[in-house]
Amino acid sequence: LGEGAKIIYVTPAGAGSKTGADWANAKAGLYTAGLAASDGDVLYVQEGTYTSHLAPVAATKSIGIYGGFTVADGTWATRDNFAHPSIIDASSNPSVPFIKPESGVAQIVDGIACTGFTGGVMLANGGTATVRNCAIYDCGGMVSSHAVDNCLILNCTGGTGAATDCVFVKVDTSGSITGGDATDCTFTNCSSRNYTIVYGAATNCTFTNCSSNSYIVSGGATNCTFTDCSGSNYHGSSTIVSNGATSCTFTNCSSSSSYSGCYSYIVLGDATNCTFTDCSSSSYSGDSYIVDGSAEDCTFTNCSSSSSGNSTIVSNGATSCTFTNCSSSSYNSNSYIVYGDATNCTFVRCVAGRLRYN
Repeated sequence: LGEGAKIIYVTPAGAGSKTGADWANAKAGLYTAGLAASDGDVLYVQEGTYTSHLAPVAATKSIGIYGGFTVADGTWATRDNFAHPSIIDASSNPSVPFIKPESGVAQIVDGIACTGFTGGVMLANGGTATVRNCAIYDCGGMVSSHAVDNCLILNCTGGTGAATDCVFVKVDTSGSITGGDATDCTFTNCSSRNYTIVYGAATNCTFTNCSSNSYIVSGGATNCTFTDCSGSNYHGSSTIVSNGATSCTFTNCSSSSSYSGCYSYIVLGDATNCTFTDCSSSSYSGDSYIVDGSAEDCTFTNCSSSSSGNSTIVSNGATSCTFTNCSSSSYNSNSYIVYGDATNCTFVRCVAGRLRYN
């Protein structure tokens, strides 16, 4: 706490004189606690369900909101929102976000669970917020305009800012799931209907059964795993990873485009030290690639590319790569396993118009 700042204790029903001075005299709910707070104050929120959601908490005040305090002793040592959740249930007023700091305001939300919001949860009105250790589930609208850290996002229809150490499950949005880089995150059964799962770079992330009409990752991937992921676009090109992939594993991934003149890719850009197994790329009237770029130290097994335009497994040369049971076919143009030089490469049971072209 800064000089002159105070702790305001909060429980669902309040206690004692309800001054907020301690647990025995806790404020009743976050709305009254926010009214009593000043810049620099922090709210300690006891476990339980809070249903009196009337307005964004203290939108004009730079405060901290910390949940997960136990009924048993209410100390920082036993605080754990995932084991002792402080749940904000917005079902009585779902269109109002939990926070929406105004210009010049900086807030912290740590250890809060939110559910039932339909108009967004952690929003901004010119201000900023640090959002961490939160669980947000069964919500509509933007989950967080701010970056999120160590959060669980479950069964929501909106995205977040950049994400670190987060878990996303059953997030279905018309935009991006993360509006920035994703680091050490897990995405399971997630979909972006019009854009991308990660709008930015992905590092040390796992994607399982994810789909997108445009990209799974738009800004390059490093040390990531993609399993049962698909890109399918009826109105443009489709890509699993754009801007290259390094040390990534792709298993049973597919990309397809059915729009005139548009392309499909598993990786758009160079691939280094990657493994592709049971992956396919197809385009109805454009070109199709597993890797539209160079490949180095990569393994391709049971991969296929097909299109009515040019069809290629690797489009710009391969070095120290292995291709097994791979095929490339084109109805009206050329097909290759490697377009460009192939250096120190192995081809086993591969079929194409040409194994390589240079």
